[in-house]
Amino acid sequence: MFKQSEKIRSKAATGVRWHQGVVLLTMLLLVQVVAACSLYTTRPIQPVAASGGGGQSDQFDQNFDPNSYADKNWSSKVVPTIVDKSVDIGTVLKALEQDSNAAQKQYAVQSSDGLYNFMVKGTGKVIATNTSSRNGTLSIELPASEGLKKQPTILVQVGPVMLGTAIRDSVGFINYNQFTNQVQYAQVADALNAHAAADLKSLDAAKLQGKTITFYGAFTYATLEQIMIAPVKVVPEGAGA
Repeated sequence: MFKQSEKIRSKAATGVRWHQGVVLLTMLLLVQVVAACSLYTTRPIQPVAASGGGGQSDQFDQNFDPNSYADKNWSSKVVPTIVDKSVDIGTVLKALEQDSNAAQKQYAVQSSDGLYNFMVKGTGKVIATNTSSRNGTLSIELPASEGLKKQPTILVQVGPVMLGTAIRDSVGFINYNQFTNQVQYAQVADALNAHAAADLKSLDAAKLQGKTITFYGAFTYATLEQIMIAPVKVVPEGAGA
C-alpha cells in the first residue's frame, strides 16, 4: 500500500512539472511573438525637393530666407520679366470687357489658388493720391483713346506697404511647388512687395496729383470695378525712363 501511494504521488508530481513546463513554454512563445511584432512603423524623414520654374531645381529647408530669394531674383528676373512682357493695360481691360475668360487665357498667369494675374503697363493721369494710409495709392485715369466702355477705378500702389501677391503670381517662374510649405510661399510674396515699395521710396507720391505717369506692374483680377496694380516701376512724366 505504501509503495502504491508513493507511485501515485510521483506520477502527480511529474504531471505538475509537465504542466508547469507547458505553461512556461507557452509564455516564452508569446513573448517572442510580441517582440517580433512592431506597433509602429518607423521611417526616416526624407528631405523635400521640388522642381522650380524655368527648368531650375531648388530645394528649400527650414533655413530658407525669403529676403535673400527676393534679393537674388528682383533685379535680374522679376523686374525685367514684368517690364518686357507686360501688355498695355487698355488692351487687357478691353479684352476683359469683351470676354473675361478669353482674356484670362490669353494674357494672364493662373496662380495655385486659381486666380488670374496680369502683367500690364500704361500711361495715365493721376487724378487722386492717397498717402495717409500705409497702403498708399495713386488713382489713374487712362486716356480716352483707350476706347473702354467704362473705365474701372485704377489704383497704383505706392507703399510703403503693398498688398496682394500679384507680383509673385504674374511672372510665371515662381510657383508653390518650389517651396517647402505655404508659409515660405507667402513670405516670398511679401519680400517681393517690399522690394517694389523700396524702389518707390524716392517717388514723392503726394506731389503727383494732376501729373502723368507711366507704370509697369501686375494685378490679380477679381472684378472690372477696381484694378489694384502692384508696380515694379513708376516713371513720372519728364523724369526719364
